[in-house]
Amino acid sequence: MEKRIAVLRGDGIGPEVVNESIKVLERVAQKFGHTFHYYDIIGGVAGLEAYGDALRPQDYELGRSCDSILFGSVGDPRKYTFTGANGTKKYPSRKEAAVKALASFRRGMELFANIRPAKVYPQLIQASPLKDTVARELDLIVLRENTAGIFYAGKYRKEIGGELTACDECVYTWSQIERHARCAFDLAMGRKKHVTMVNKPNAMETGVLWQTVYEKVAEEYPEVHYETMLIDGCAARLVSRPGYFDVIAAENMFGDILSDLANSAAGSMGIAGSGDIGSEGKGLYECAGGSAPDIAGQNIANPIAEILSAALMLRLSFHMTVEADAIEAAIVKVLDDGYRTGDIMTPGGKRLSCSDMGDAISEAI
Repeated sequence: MEKRIAVLRGDGIGPEVVNESIKVLERVAQKFGHTFHYYDIIGGVAGLEAYGDALRPQDYELGRSCDSILFGSVGDPRKYTFTGANGTKKYPSRKEAAVKALASFRRGMELFANIRPAKVYPQLIQASPLKDTVARELDLIVLRENTAGIFYAGKYRKEIGGELTACDECVYTWSQIERHARCAFDLAMGRKKHVTMVNKPNAMETGVLWQTVYEKVAEEYPEVHYETMLIDGCAARLVSRPGYFDVIAAENMFGDILSDLANSAAGSMGIAGSGDIGSEGKGLYECAGGSAPDIAGQNIANPIAEILSAALMLRLSFHMTVEADAIEAAIVKVLDDGYRTGDIMTPGGKRLSCSDMGDAISEAI
């Protein structure tokens, strides 16, 4: 099978971890008889420096035309300030422009479903802040709505009646929620058949609409146990009884918070893969831990999250289940053999660089 993959390496450690993902993908292609064609896109702060644009229109169209996008994290806070003759000046618009590379693909391609698996590997259970008996139960997916809500609606900060006032709107339509709900139930059908929709209907009208739409869609999935839960109650249960959950479905803001909480409870953002997919099956796949510019160029970043994101791409967009399983099994074997990067180092572990970890996982496939 042939697939076209757009590659945006991004900023900070992005190029390093993306390179290791491609190394693993090439091993998969060799072993299973596939051909992956890669098309480079320069974006984020790197795009601003190269072209004066975080994502040029022609690069957006190239990414959109491919079967999926392998994405390194964007942003570099070291480059949001400039020291001139009159002192240091901040340029928040530069930061906003860097985010454009990600937001443009998400909204333009309608990648409405952000899928964030969170799982504790037994080999890394000591890295979790939870008790061992609690942590070992953690194996869930946070499904975050990705293209609407408070991140994209109207907002302002201005003076009203002599006082500085700010407002952020949160807007959702029936169809936006419905497609999210179908994705949640479809995911649950392939897992433990349990969907928990998280919101705040006692305080938000959008929460009432989410509850109404989800209840309607749930009728089409009688095999799935469906429930609603308030966001605060979900956060508390996520750290006290994580094994209770299977698929947690949430609007944009709540999903953003809960997905980071779940991955942190698992022990490290360095093992947190992520995928944004749309109705056509195309997706954007990136590690969830950020660009970490403070360690960029040192070959010490953990590439496992980006490699897991590549496995998600194979599973969700390319329907290569066996190949995705092979990558995930290789990661387990490497961890079983005691290999670690610095962020997940355990007593007696064998420390590897970013590139060495990529080699080890590739060789284990």
